[in-house]
Amino acid sequence: MDEGVRLGVRGLAQVLGPRGAGHPAEHMAELTEQGVRIDCAAPDVERLGFEPDALETNAHVAPLQRLADLAANGWRLVPT
Repeated sequence: MDEGVRLGVRGLAQVLGPRGAGHPAEHMAELTEQGVRIDCAAPDVERLGFEPDALETNAHVAPLQRLADLAANGWRLVPT
């Protein structure tokens, strides 16, 4: 889940991946415009050394139980 957490950190999507169509920053901007909540696993945020206030406005530090609850309700977690 490391890359998923990095996508949630303010400014990092702009430096990941190729430029142009399908660039991670474009996807993150669209998700933000649509009001999509990005849940970043708390243990991964901590292990990677990011502070919660470093996340994008629509990204949140999520306890593992929230991710487990989403999966149990049919949501798909995006593997990285």
